[in-house]
Order: sequence, then C-alpha cells, then structure tokens
Amino acid sequence: MLQIDSPTINSCEFFHGPFEVLDAKKPVFLLLSAGRCRPADERALRFLRRHGGANVYVLDGMDLGLGELPQDVREYFNHILFSPILNNVYMRALSAATGKDYMTRRYMWKVEY
Repeated sequence: MLQIDSPTINSCEFFHGPFEVLDAKKPVFLLLSAGRCRPADERALRFLRRHGGANVYVLDGMDLGLGELPQDVREYFNHILFSPILNNVYMRALSAATGKDYMTRRYMWKVEY
C-alpha cells in the first residue's frame, strides 16, 4: 500500500533467481519463521549476511515468543505474529521515513478490479 518497489519473495524461492538482484546497497527485510520452513529461512539469512551489506533487517519469530509454543504448532502462528508488526509498526515507520502516506490509493476503492 506504500507504493514502493518492494517485492515479496519467500526464502524457498530466493535461490531460484531473485537472489541475483541482491547487492550491498539493497535493503532486505527477512521474516525468520518458526517451524518446518525455518532451515530455508536460515539459509537465506546466511547468504544475506554474507552478501547483503548493512541493510539486512530480520524479524525472528523465535525472538518474539514463538519458541514458547509446542514445536508441532508454532509454524501456524508466524503470520498471526508477523502481520500486525508489519502492518501497524513497520509500515507506519516506513511511511514516516519515506514521506509517503500509506493511506493514499491509486486503484483501491477507486476503480473496478
């Protein structure tokens, strides 16, 4: 909604080509999940730490309390935890930092889609 160039790529897709656009100047925000996909996320994190420069930001579900849940269910809570942080905290801070209003729409509620 912020109208910025920010593709979303999951860590399993990352090594199928999108990692080629990475350089030390490009900011990356990695959601490090809890559950079966964590090894893939950790692999992406190792690569980002080696080649991503200083603009790699990580939100780790284990640091946010998902590790307190039983291992067989914690992966189901990644989205429930990450979504409010991204949509209410990070988005607002990014909006303020870029000077772009996150409530401005080009298409939503304006054109039929």
